[in-house]
Amino acid sequence: MYGKKFGHIKLFASDPKCLELEKEGYRVENQIWAASLDLYNPDQLNLFKDRYISTLSRMFEVKEIGPQYLEAVYALKAVNSHSSLHNTGRGNRAPTLPELAKEWNKDTVIFGAFDGELLIGALETKLEGGRVLLPFCHVDPEWKHLGVATGLTSFAVLYWANEGIRHFAACGSQEIPEREEVLDHLGFNVKDQLRSYVGI
Repeated sequence: MYGKKFGHIKLFASDPKCLELEKEGYRVENQIWAASLDLYNPDQLNLFKDRYISTLSRMFEVKEIGPQYLEAVYALKAVNSHSSLHNTGRGNRAPTLPELAKEWNKDTVIFGAFDGELLIGALETKLEGGRVLLPFCHVDPEWKHLGVATGLTSFAVLYWANEGIRHFAACGSQEIPEREEVLDHLGFNVKDQLRSYVGI
């Protein structure tokens, strides 16, 4: 199960529990593309190591960031509020500062990509039910298509794999393929769908 909130249940379409819910009378309220990654083979990590090293070769630094970067991450989210990498569940509305501040909690790690001291990209990761979710990735428009999103995602996978996590997931709108392409390039299975069920 991807999540349950306010009576909504989210499941990957490939999950057998979908049929159970539908038999119980739940209906599909929304369906979006979903990407998943299961690291069963340690050799799979070599791809992420290579992509991360490639990011370093472009002189970008990637590291975990804390709430002291709240305003910088907010600025990235705001400038990307109509971007294909934007995925907050609020449509195209950028979050408020108080909403964004709540993103930092015990189950969430946010990573930043830097050009010198300048934050040029941010990626959120959230541990939920033994799986790491990737709710958002934002890159400064001036640094897009330079491997920043790929480097951030690769670093995040390596970080959580070192913590013993082997399952990852992300999702987004069918109308915004850019993020899906990045994940596909990294070996995620982008053929699944995430369904939102609501009881009747």
